[in-house]
Order: sequence, then C-alpha cells, then structure tokens
Amino acid sequence: MESESTTSLKKNHFPLHQIAPTLDLMSDAVVWLTDSNKIQWCNQAFAHLVEKDKPEILGEDFWRILPLYCLGKLVNSELDLLSTEFQKTEYEILQGQKWQRVKLSSNFLAQAEFASSIILTIQKLPSRTRSNINCPLNQFQQHEALSHLAQSKAVVTGDLTAALQVITETAAKSLAVNRVSVWLYNRNQTKLECVDLYEKESNRHLVGLERSNTAYPEYFNQLKSNARTIVVNDVRQDERVKELKDSYFLPAKILANLDALIWLAGEIIGVLSYEHSEKPRVWSIDEENFAAVIANFVALALETYNRTQAQNRLARNHALLTAQQEAALDGILAIDEHQRIISYNQKFVELWQINSQLLKPHKHRQLFAYILSQLQEPEEFLSTLEYLKQHPQAISRDEITFKDGRVFDRYSSPISANNGENYGRVWYFRDITQTQQRQAALSLIVEGVTTAIGKSFFQACVRCLVAVTRVKYAFIAQIKQDKSNLVETIAVWQDSELAENFTYDMTNYPCAGIYQGREVCCLDGVTTLFPQAEILTNLGIKSYFGLPLTDSEGKIQGHIAILDDKPIEDSDSNLEFQVSILKIFASRAAAEMQR
Repeated sequence: MESESTTSLKKNHFPLHQIAPTLDLMSDAVVWLTDSNKIQWCNQAFAHLVEKDKPEILGEDFWRILPLYCLGKLVNSELDLLSTEFQKTEYEILQGQKWQRVKLSSNFLAQAEFASSIILTIQKLPSRTRSNINCPLNQFQQHEALSHLAQSKAVVTGDLTAALQVITETAAKSLAVNRVSVWLYNRNQTKLECVDLYEKESNRHLVGLERSNTAYPEYFNQLKSNARTIVVNDVRQDERVKELKDSYFLPAKILANLDALIWLAGEIIGVLSYEHSEKPRVWSIDEENFAAVIANFVALALETYNRTQAQNRLARNHALLTAQQEAALDGILAIDEHQRIISYNQKFVELWQINSQLLKPHKHRQLFAYILSQLQEPEEFLSTLEYLKQHPQAISRDEITFKDGRVFDRYSSPISANNGENYGRVWYFRDITQTQQRQAALSLIVEGVTTAIGKSFFQACVRCLVAVTRVKYAFIAQIKQDKSNLVETIAVWQDSELAENFTYDMTNYPCAGIYQGREVCCLDGVTTLFPQAEILTNLGIKSYFGLPLTDSEGKIQGHIAILDDKPIEDSDSNLEFQVSILKIFASRAAAEMQR
C-alpha cells in the first residue's frame, strides 16, 4: 500500500516519487516545498523530527511546522531558503524540552513537466568521533551522498551522461572504492555495455566496454538470480566471477567487487559495479544496502532520460505534423472522441472565414453555430455529423454548398489506433467552387458557341457568358456603319433576360481603348475612371472587362464585354478563368460577325 506522501508526489508528477521509499529510510530529514513554502512531501525522518504524523504535515506551511532558531532568536519566515547565507548558518530546533542543532541545505527545481519545488535536507549535527570519521561508510557520509543525489538537477532533468557521472563519482567517494561503473543490457540482453566507468584515482570517465553472455555465461546467470546485490569479497576465490578474473579484474588490480542490480519497471536492466583494488574487502550489510539505493538513482536517471527522449520525439512529430498540415491544400480539422477540437490548419480558418476568437476552447458552441449559419442546408450537415457519431469507423465524402454560392468537397475519416481504438476524426475541406464553375462553363460554352448561328448565336452567347462568369451584364457590339465613334449592340443580357439593343458614343467609355487594340479590364471603380459614361453610371456598374473582336485580317469589327455592379474578384485564378472564358466567346463571336 502506498504512503500518502508517495501518492502526493505522483499527483504532482514529480519524478523522484520512485525513490520516496528509499528516502524514507534516511535518518536525515527531507522535505519538498512549493514556491510558497507549502509542504508537498516529506520523509519519515522529517515527520519524526517535528513529532507529527505525515497527514498532519502535508499542505502545511513549513515555518509553522518547523520553527528555526538562531542564537536563541526565532528566524524570520521571510528568509530566502535558497540563499547562501541560509545554507551556511547552523540553526536550532526545539524537540520536547531539548535543543537540537541542525544544518539545512536547499535546492530549487523548476521544470516544465514537473511541479516547482524547493528541496530541503535537514541534518542533525551530532558530535563527531574519530571512529566514525575513519569508517569507510559512516552514517554521515551515507546521508550526505543521498542528499546530494536527491538534489542533483542532472538526475531529474534527463541529462543521462551528466547524471551517471554524478552518481558514479558520489558512489566511489562514499564507498571508498577506486572504480564505479554502470553496465546496461542491450536490447536482446546478450551483452552488457558500459555506459560510464569512473576512475577516482585519475578522475576520468570511460565508456565503450562490453561483456557478452557467450564470453561470461556464468556471470550472466548470476545477474538473473533476482538478488539485489552480488557480493564478492575476493575475486580470486569466488567461482561466480571466475570468468571475469583474468580478463577484467586482475589486469585492473581489482580484488573485491560489489554489484547492485538496476531495476526498472519490474525488470533487471543492468548492474552498478563497485570495484575495490589493492586488497580483498569484506562488504558490510550497510554497504550492500547503500549500493542498492544508489542503483535506484541510476534507474531514476534512466527513466527520466527515456521520458525526456519520448517527449522530444513527441515534440518533433508534432512539429512535422503541423508542417504537413500547414503545407496542405485542404483545410484540415481534427477532433477527439469527445468532439473537441484538437488540431486545425490555417487553410481551414481561411476557407471557413473564422475569427480567431471563435477557436478558443470555451467558444466551441459559438464556432459550430457560425459554421452552420454559412450553409445552405445545415440540417443535412447535422444529419451527416450524427451518422458519423453513431458510426465512428465510417469514412464519408460529400459536397456542401454555402449560402454565398461556394461549394466545398468534404472528406472525413476516423483517427484509430492499430487495435481499432477510436481517438476521434479528421476532416478535409477543399473549395471546388471554381472547378464546378469550369465544368458548368464547358457545358455552357458548348451550348453557346456550337448550337446557334447569326442573331440566335449572339443572344445565346451573352446568356451563357453571364451564367459562366456570374456577372450581371454581358453584351456584344459593333461599330455603327459610317459612324466611327458610334457603337451599337447586337445582343445584351441583363440579369436573367435579354435586353433591348442600344447605340452610344464610345468617346467617354472604356471601350474606346478596345478599338485601339487593347484589352480593357477594370476590377472596380470604372465609373470613377469614366465619370461621363452615363449608361454605366445609371446601371451602377463597378467592374468592366472587354475584348476586341477582330476579323481574319486583324481588323477590329466590334467588341464583347462583361459588366457587374460589384467588383471582380482579383485573385489570379479568378482573373485567369474570366480571361479564358471571354476569349473563347470572343473568338467564336468574331467568326460569326465576319460570316
């Protein structure tokens, strides 16, 4: 059963929760505070120090739980716990009726994926004797080492190389050995690869050594025994490591070895080796336990490294996916299984003409209402959504028509895992308005330029021209005989019907340029450019596009034009479309006029 302190750590997603049971065994008090000095977690030693149960401590203010005194005066709770002055000063606490001298060390961890924490280690200051100073592993040294690793940023930030170096250096110093090495299994567990070997005498780190199960089968079997440690007091006499004696231990003058197995996610992933030189060594139980605890820090460093790498891969994949989405010609919208938006590209925003404010999480209802308000048949749209909701694995493709005449091709497919679990749905939208216009135009062009002749042709021509280009007016005109400045129309289409022909003086009209051999295109403001063009002003014309009609000798016979009471869309694709259509009709009209 997990302790409440461990559960608290997991809720905060702090990576050291895995070693909380180990820290509970320390005699030094350890406590983690929020940046407002609230207690997030503490070990058993801290609870004992303040003479309270853990549930009474968690969430409380540190200064209320543990008042500190210096030279008989209560320390101000505004004191900066991270300051050098704080960490250099010795303090006193009152335990019952007795004063206890203590020293505190602190560190601050602030990672994007972790809760911000101030980590305090509170060490009692006992009188030191010669015997405990000279002991290879005295309690003071052990606690110093564990406190150092618990506060090491390298261990909890995913920098595996730095973390392993800190761990091996600390282990070598604490157990008074010359070498400490970390060996990890390869993927199929046929080899142990040395990822860090620290030599204290030369103060250097080595990597790259290997041990294979074919060369050392007995040693590999020992590692599968599920023991916490493999203790070898004399490598020359222990049969368990005889395979390593001549090839590894004796050439390096190693006479005693202590291996602590590294466990991660319930599996042995490697070994932490303490290598003692000069003479055999009888390892104590305390030393075995300490070695196993340090191996837990190796596991923690590896877990943090793996998680950091996974997060980096996730960030990279997200960047690639975003780049692909933004490069797509389609508008893309992805929703999760709860119908919440999880991703979209800028093309989607542009196609649906969405204000960025509507894309905020709390605006989803307003966004959906806005989308429906644009559609010609919102009920059909809702019916499709309901069907796909009831059939999450279905693939859908159809067309949706907008009130403003636009037409979108809509395609949708599920987002599913390999096991079939549904994670949502992705939608692709493509504006096919111009494609449909072009298809309709081809049919109308065939009708308008091939099925009639003479007067009927010209009338069919302007009718089809208005339908294809979606303007309000179209006409075909020719120069009035013997009147060089007068132009008379031979077919006029206005709105949805033929209009009466008329004659006008081209002098003040844009068509004057056409009879000089130019194409005349005015996307907007034509009456501003030709204020005396009375007919255009009366009709409220804003845009004008006209081409000359020439005979086989290149002589201008007349002209063809489209006009509208709104501006012509100035996109390259639309202008190209308008020009190509008008030229087709102009070519046929010129031939018919000459005939």
